[in-house]
Parts: sequence; C-alpha cells; structure tokens
Amino acid sequence: MMIQLNITIEDIDYGSVAEFLTPAFEDQYQNGDLPGWARLLLVAGGSTAETVRKIVEKIPDDKKEDMIVRVVNYKTERTARKLEEIAAERGIRIRIGDVGARKV
Repeated sequence: MMIQLNITIEDIDYGSVAEFLTPAFEDQYQNGDLPGWARLLLVAGGSTAETVRKIVEKIPDDKKEDMIVRVVNYKTERTARKLEEIAAERGIRIRIGDVGARKV
C-alpha cells in the first residue's frame, strides 16, 4: 500500500529560506547561471545565508520558485530522510519513497 501526498505552498518568506537556497546559488555561480550583479554580491559577501538573503530580495518571485524547486529535487534523499525523522519524533513510523517539487 502506498499513499501519495501533494502539498501546494501558496506563500513563502523567501528571505527565511536563504540558508536552504545557498547550495542553489553556489551551483548557479559555478555554472555561470547567476546574473553579473548576483555573482559580484556572492563573491564579495561569500556563500553565506545573509549574502544569499540580499540576493534573494532582488530576484523576481518566479526565479525564486525555480530555485526552490531545483534544490528540493536535487536533495530528494536528504529531504525524505528529514521528513521521516520529523515523523519519528512524533511517534509515526513511515518510509518515504520519493520527494519532488514542481512549479504550478
């Protein structure tokens, strides 16, 4: 037996997920996908959550959504294990087979 759970996020404080987005910024920097101004901020401030927060404030929401989807889909195994840990802390035993995100 399997149950599929779909969650739609209707609102998010992007600044509060800056630490979560930091790996996506680093990947985009390495791939040359960040705009020049964002690369300069990342180089000047380092790959810190505070630097990413400053960059996130200036990016359009649709780009922020793309980045969150990319990070979630990149770290599916880690996300699944974390959700299992949270459930276990509440006395719920589950095994998550897959975690994914898509923009709607």
